[in-house]
This record gives sequence, C-alpha cells and structure tokens, in this order.
Amino acid sequence: MSRGHLAAVLVTLTCLLAIPASASAVEATADGNSVQLSDTPLEAAYTFDPGQVAFGDVPVGSTASQLITLTNTGGSPALIRGAFAGKVGTDWLSFGISQDTCSPVPPGITRELPAGQSCSYLLEFTPSQRGGYAEITGVVTEGEVHFIPVGGNGTEPAGEFDTGSFDFGSSPVGPSSNRPKHTFNLSSTGLDPVTVQSLSIGGPDQDAFELADPAVCSAPIPVNEKCQITVTFDPESGSPGPRAATLTALTTGGVVEVALTGNATAPLTYRAKMQIKFPKKAVVGRSARFKVTLTNTGTGPIAGAALEYKARQGKSGKAVVSKSVKVPALQSGRKTATVTVKLPKNRLSRGKGKGLLVNFELVHQGLTLAARRGTTRLDFGQAKSRRPRDVSDT
Repeated sequence: MSRGHLAAVLVTLTCLLAIPASASAVEATADGNSVQLSDTPLEAAYTFDPGQVAFGDVPVGSTASQLITLTNTGGSPALIRGAFAGKVGTDWLSFGISQDTCSPVPPGITRELPAGQSCSYLLEFTPSQRGGYAEITGVVTEGEVHFIPVGGNGTEPAGEFDTGSFDFGSSPVGPSSNRPKHTFNLSSTGLDPVTVQSLSIGGPDQDAFELADPAVCSAPIPVNEKCQITVTFDPESGSPGPRAATLTALTTGGVVEVALTGNATAPLTYRAKMQIKFPKKAVVGRSARFKVTLTNTGTGPIAGAALEYKARQGKSGKAVVSKSVKVPALQSGRKTATVTVKLPKNRLSRGKGKGLLVNFELVHQGLTLAARRGTTRLDFGQAKSRRPRDVSDT
C-alpha cells in the first residue's frame, strides 16, 4: 500500500471512529467485529479468514506475515474504501499491508466486492521494540469499519558460538576409525530464548566435515543456556591437502558461523612383519610354546586383528590344531605375544612323521598382513617295549 493510499484510509478510519456512539450500533460476530455507523440495515456481510491473527514471538526487526481473506457473504455488493492494519496509536507503525486486492486503485474511490466473492491482503508484523503488541486489521466500507484483532510479541533473541574458527588438525584420506571431533557450544545470549531454525555445513569442502545430529538444537534455548553441536572431520575422498568449510546456524537472532579447517593426509597403509621363535621340540600330549613378534610397519593402527595358526604332522597331513587368537591393537612399533599350542595325543601318530609344521597368519579386516611357517620336531617319548615271551626247551 502506498503512503497516499494509507493516509486516505487512515483519515477515513479516524473520521469513522470519531462518530458519536449514538449514531451507530455496534455488533460482534464469530466472523470478526463490525461497527455499524448508519441506521440503514446491512445488506453486505463480511467474513474474515482467519477470524483473528496471533503472530506469537517475532524478533525485533524481523517480519512475520499472514494472508487475510475477506469474503462478502451478503446479498449485495460491498463498497470498500480500503484495507488497514493497526489503529491510529503507538503500535500501528509495526504493521503493514502488501499484495492487497481489497483496496481500490487509485486511492480515494471505492472498490466494489460483489456478493459471494473474496479479496485478500498480506498482513505484515515487524516489531520495532521488545514487548507485546495489540492491534486490529480490516477494511473500511461505506459507513462501516470491519475488523479482527491482531496480536504479537517483539523479542530480542541472540545466539553466539564459543569460537569463530576451529582447526581439526590432520586426518587421513579414506576410511578410518579414529577421526578428530569437536563439540561447539551455541549459547543464548539475548534477552529472550533463541531458536535454531537450521544447522548446516557449507563451503568448498563441506563433504569433509560431518554434523553428528543436524536436529540437535531444535528446541528453543533458554537465556544463558547452551546447545552442544558435534562436528567430525572425515575426509573420505580426494587428494591429500587442506580442507575448509563453514558451520552455519540460522537462528531467530540471526546467522552465526564457525570457520572449519583441517588437513587431509595420505591414506593409511596397513602392513606388518612377523617373527616366530620355534621350540626345538614339541612333546606330544603337552603344550608347545611359540614366541611371536609382530611389528606394525604401516601408517595405520592395526586394531581388531587376529593371529591364526594351524599345526600339521608332516607336510601333507591334516591339521591337528587350528585356532585364532585376538591380537591387542598394534600402533607403530613392536608387539610380542606367546602362543601356546597343545598337541593332542589322539591326533598324532608315530608313523606319520616326526615333524610338526605350523603356519601363522596375521589377519586384519579380512586381509593377511603377515605370514610365517616353520617346523619343530615331535617328541613322542620312549615307546613302550613288549615283555619278551619265555621260550622253554622242548
């Protein structure tokens, strides 16, 4: 609505509201309020949708809007001088109208709304200061003012991150179980609770950073309270090099951001060496001890690996022992373990050879990182001799 149009409607509204009460009858209906300023019976009837407007909390300087639809439910055309938002008082400047199809063009004349038809306008609320607002909105017709109540509350929320930037350090390209994380605090620093409308990560390398839960701060944050937002640096793809992105929180108090940086290093490698000290002999029916030394020669930690071993009698014999032993996490350096292999008597035979062949494999994520094999001598102990049979001279 133009300034001239608004001024013409306000002058008309002021004059109509100033008419003595004895010259009119006032009635209220479920559709809104109607001030009758003439003794002539109403022929046009007016229905507002919605019947009242409650904007709720709106930050100072921000704008909320509501579409108002006016329908002529009477039996004859309505002559509309113009739509208005707010009365002549202290709050009306915080309300405005746009997309108006109810007011006449140009201003100063009347706009005919036939029976059964509708017009509409967009009511806007832009609070200029903190506090409650109570107003009316509606249309001025020939001899009447039709209106509905309007309310809203101006607030002053504000949100602030505990830092403006954060560097995650280095993390390798590709899959990794140990990614750097950081938890940011978003505090409510205004006079009213702040609401986070959205959380996002954007920028040239946004795929290298991950929000733990984009909806973590969906509830309003009370004044002087905080919400915690966790971000992980996870450069799964691309070439080694720096990464940069921005954590953005769109709040009812404005937009707040944190600059995110990190360095993607070369992919991790998983390699290992294995050394085994075989015993000189293995006594059948007892346990043989094998000293295994593992060395992580790669760049990635070896976690969740297993040491698998199989023992056979002779080169082509079936496995008499087959087991898997969990290996503690291997960082860079050496790890020594002693593996005990019990040799069951019932699965070993003197006639199949005196050599025990043992294979060791270090298996990590389905891949064999290192393998060794060796032979030790089987000791069956002294064989039981049969008692000689007496022979009698005949």
